Amino acid sequence: MLRTILAAVDGSATSEDGLRAAIQFARDTGARLSILHVVDDAALHRSIAKNYAGAFVRGIISSLMDEGQRVLKAAKLAATRKRVKADIALAENTRKSVAETIVQQAGKVGADLIVIGTHGRRGLSRLVMGSDAEAVMRLSSVPVMLVPARKQKS
Repeated sequence: MLRTILAAVDGSATSEDGLRAAIQFARDTGARLSILHVVDDAALHRSIAKNYAGAFVRGIISSLMDEGQRVLKAAKLAATRKRVKADIALAENTRKSVAETIVQQAGKVGADLIVIGTHGRRGLSRLVMGSDAEAVMRLSSVPVMLVPARKQKS
């Protein structure tokens, strides 16, 4: 039986697909939904450490945090509209990978399942962009449900 589902969101259409699936799954199973947004600012923090335009970089980080809060509020509203109990969390990622942060949060909230929307990149784009979803699957001790991006209509 599922008690807690963690949904990682970033505001993209792909993560919204994952969120919709997580909300439906939580509704169907009676699970609580924990929604996470990770602000991945590790590269920006390295810039601060090297004293490159520190005030400018801190302003960018602040904007990213504000946007993360907006994404989380919209996600919680979507869950509430479907009568799903949800909590939200904003994580600032400064030293770990996004995947490590997601898996750590899953442990913190006692998640029985992690749901992530995935772009389904292949070939060179996957090699260059990497795959947070794939890394979560490798690192997680709980099941991970990947929700593929919807195909664009031509």
